[in-house]
Formats: sequence, structure tokens, C-alpha cells
Amino acid sequence: MRSSEFTLRRSLALVGCLAVAVFGMAAAGSSSASASEFKARITVVVSMDGGKTKERSEITCPGFASRACRSLKLNGDVLWPDHGRICTEIYGGPQRARIRGEVDGRLVDVIIQRNNGCGIDDWDALRGVLPRI
Repeated sequence: MRSSEFTLRRSLALVGCLAVAVFGMAAAGSSSASASEFKARITVVVSMDGGKTKERSEITCPGFASRACRSLKLNGDVLWPDHGRICTEIYGGPQRARIRGEVDGRLVDVIIQRNNGCGIDDWDALRGVLPRI
């Protein structure tokens, strides 16, 4: 390989690395901007015994500094479940939660029950919002 060909390849590789670094920093900057703009206002009603007793709480998030708000930001997709998903038939307990309100500009009205594998996973994903089992 000639020296000029080696230098050209090396220069192209360096330009490629710089482009990846610049686009990576731009993406990181945009995610931190959206993190500070994250907003949520929800009401959570939890029954740990199948409906006999209920606990109600209000969660308001300007950003996601609290554990509950981080949980909503990072795992909030469980608030809009895919109703066609396939779930294991594993009973996780009588616990049930209804979450209503608005998260990041989207309306939420969902019931999470631990009566199958999907419900167990959803409950665990919102560990900062729902009680630990």
C-alpha cells in the first residue's frame, strides 16, 4: 500500500469517527432537553387485596428528579399497553392499580393487575410509582 493511499484511508476513518461523535453529542443534548421538559400529573389508586381497601396518591412531575417521575419517564410505555401482546398465565397476586391522568402530553387511563405475566412485568416496571411486592 502506498503512503498516500494509507494517509487518505486514515483521514477518512478520522472524519467518520468525528461525525459519529458529533451526532452522538447532538442526540445526547436533545435527550437531556426533553428530560427537563418531561411533565406528568397522574392519580394512582392501588388495591393490594383485590379491591377491599384502596390507597390513592397524586403524582406531579416537573422533570423527573423523583423516583416516581424517573419510573414514568423510563418505563412509561407500559401505560399504553399493546392489547395484542401474548402473556404468560402466571398469577402474581390480587394487586391492582388504576392510573389516570396525563404523562408527557398523552392521556392515561390504565389498569395494571398482577394476574398474568404481562401485569407482573408492568407492575415491576413502574416500581417507583407502584408499591413493591
